[in-house]
Amino acid sequence: MLIPLILVGCTQQENIVPENNIEKEEIITPPHEVVPAIQYDRLIHFHERTKIYSSGKYLATLDKNDMLPLLDEENNYYISVFNYNTVYINKNSNVSIRKFEKGSKRVENVIKIAKEVIGTKYVYGAERYHYNGVKNSKFNKLYYDCSSLTQYAFFVGTGASINADSRSQYSNGKSVSKSNIRRGDLLFFTNSTRKNYTGINRIGHVAIYLGENYILHTASDYAIVEPISNTRWGYYIGARRIVE
Repeated sequence: MLIPLILVGCTQQENIVPENNIEKEEIITPPHEVVPAIQYDRLIHFHERTKIYSSGKYLATLDKNDMLPLLDEENNYYISVFNYNTVYINKNSNVSIRKFEKGSKRVENVIKIAKEVIGTKYVYGAERYHYNGVKNSKFNKLYYDCSSLTQYAFFVGTGASINADSRSQYSNGKSVSKSNIRRGDLLFFTNSTRKNYTGINRIGHVAIYLGENYILHTASDYAIVEPISNTRWGYYIGARRIVE
């Protein structure tokens, strides 16, 4: 008599992989967020009235707290530009380097172009670079007034077309509150002859804001970077943002 073979506790054999051979799930750690380093624009800050020269030729006398762009350094000198002339500023003179946090690429393009014309002569009613996007054949890069400088810088720097004079430029871009003005914004002011006018007719001046209470503009003498005085703040009208 055949006795059936009974397999107790056994089922069809499973493919069992030893635990130490199991491929473990790879743990991926997300990379740390990379915070871009802050970029700065550096300018030469004059702490007293200073005469500047180029190749021995007198160019101008800068006021205390005026600034010129820092282009380079060579031995004991800072290199700058004034009215398209190369200027060497002795590092041992009463100057320091002031840093301004940079804005967007478009903003910096505008400021770069504006800094190139520092030192050019102020001429009221100077020829505009363009009218409605059409270049003006009478334009002269040696002369600017406040609104022709801003129009030139924005058009050449970014292709942004703004109006020809300060009063009509106040309708360009978007309005910005005084507490939110930032680098590259246009600031508008009245002046002693227009302060009693009404509406946009009060506007008599426009400047490009650089930050830290400084503007790049031209008024009465030549294009320069200088602080906004308490008197000028008293003439403040408003701000417009042309490029982000």
